Amino acid sequence: MLNQYTRMIPKMKYAERQVRNNILINLLTLKICQKQIGQIVGLPQQSVSKICKKSSMGLPISQKHLGVKSRLSTEQLIKLPDLLSKGSEYYEFSGDYWTYKRVKYVIEKEFSVIYEVKQVGRILKKIAWTWQKPQKKDAKQDLGKVEKWKTESLSVLKKKP
Repeated sequence: MLNQYTRMIPKMKYAERQVRNNILINLLTLKICQKQIGQIVGLPQQSVSKICKKSSMGLPISQKHLGVKSRLSTEQLIKLPDLLSKGSEYYEFSGDYWTYKRVKYVIEKEFSVIYEVKQVGRILKKIAWTWQKPQKKDAKQDLGKVEKWKTESLSVLKKKP
């Protein structure tokens, strides 16, 4: 159950929590009661008590949340852009463009690591691959033939009988 204090606490960064906890400990040295300290720093008395206890035992008060360790090693992340730069047709996809599903397939094939499709975007962000808009025209088209078609065939098609 949420109390009145926990609803007011915004998400804090690690450095901000460090500063808040240092203020809290300094207030403790002034012999202010825990409930008043909690009101000053925006924490419930129970949290203030836990921080006081950790501080008196010499334990770290707040720790950085590191998250889950990546399944791809640093070497594999470095190698991935080179693999993707070969093009999607190298991996027998039709059309030379990348989708999350295609990148997921390459990661599974090359590194034997399975990811959910929605996680591929994070991996691409790590290796600085950004989303690109597809080109409206074919990169392999012959401009001379296109102009010839526009002048000869298109004009015939536009004429009304």
